[in-house]
Amino acid sequence: SSLIRFNTATMQTEFAFGKADQFTFSDFTLGGVYKLSDGRLLVGGIQKIPTELQFDTSPPNDDGFRSQAFNLLKTYRGKVYSISSIDSSVTFNYDSPDGLFVSDCSMTSDGDVLVAESSIVQNSGRTIKIDGFGNINYVLSNGQFSIINHARESGSGHIIIST
Repeated sequence: SSLIRFNTATMQTEFAFGKADQFTFSDFTLGGVYKLSDGRLLVGGIQKIPTELQFDTSPPNDDGFRSQAFNLLKTYRGKVYSISSIDSSVTFNYDSPDGLFVSDCSMTSDGDVLVAESSIVQNSGRTIKIDGFGNINYVLSNGQFSIINHARESGSGHIIIST
């Protein structure tokens, strides 16, 4: 499993979600877990996609970090779920567009889902807010981000982004 809740008193796993061939996390874009006030979990990471859905982009021309990340992530896309930690039922589901990978997620004070999406190949990473109906109602991009580590609302309409 990619996500577990472990009880330190009983030394038992109480909840498990995801598998490498389904939903997982990546060393390159991390992902995130955020506990919601009703006990559900908001999880952001990557999900395996079929070969015919893989994005058509050339890999970087080096053997460094970006090239390695591209080769390992080309069969995945970013994914956000809101899940019950009791029965794994899904109450929210978002797929990132081609070439973007979820590196963090949280809730805002107005109930929107705040998602940080990283880009490996080019500076097209972005931070978005998604309402309860699945509509993207805010985008911060402008080609200035590649890898985004963390994004959180900080009050008064501000968002703090760590790159």
